[in-house]
Amino acid sequence: MKVVMLGATGGTGRLLVDQALSRGHTVTAIVRNPAKLAGLAEHTNPRLHVLEGDVTDPDTLSGAIGGHDAVISALGPPARDRSTICRSSTSAVIRAMNTSGLSRLVVISAAGAHTDGDGIITRTLVKPILQRALKHAFADMLAMEELVQASSLEWTIMRPAMLTDKPLTRNYRISRNSNVRRGMVTRRADLAHAVLDAVDDPSTIRTSLGVTS
Repeated sequence: MKVVMLGATGGTGRLLVDQALSRGHTVTAIVRNPAKLAGLAEHTNPRLHVLEGDVTDPDTLSGAIGGHDAVISALGPPARDRSTICRSSTSAVIRAMNTSGLSRLVVISAAGAHTDGDGIITRTLVKPILQRALKHAFADMLAMEELVQASSLEWTIMRPAMLTDKPLTRNYRISRNSNVRRGMVTRRADLAHAVLDAVDDPSTIRTSLGVTS
């Protein structure tokens, strides 16, 4: 599979690139600063193509995604900044994919922005505090989700719980169209594994997936 990766220099994005290459996929990473990928173990892999570009520019994206099978976005806003990177990049991605005829899109959002599937304590006590603290980041992610769901693309939205940097287990839980009950944390490595499984799984199209380790 040939995959376009956005957010490849982030914590989850770097793991996605590494795991995708390990699975034999070809990866085109579109980044603002290619030097940030220099430390990646697989950086010299001939199946990794790093392009410098603006992920909010549909013309830039259109020129890069032709001939690929899917786009994966691991872009995320700074926790407490008024960033619009998720909605801006997603708007550009959708336009570029429609122009290029590419239909498969997987984006990473956050379980914290939702309460479906949560227990009563999490829903009434924990989530209101979390959503106030991260209101700008969650607003950006929710706007992204709305754009994705309104599109005609074959999309999947991944909703992990609080991310940690612990090693891959492959022993994670997934819930369709709701959060995972009592799911408090998600290992980035497990999230990357779940994303790559989902992108190649037709049953996840037009579905949101809660993911916890």
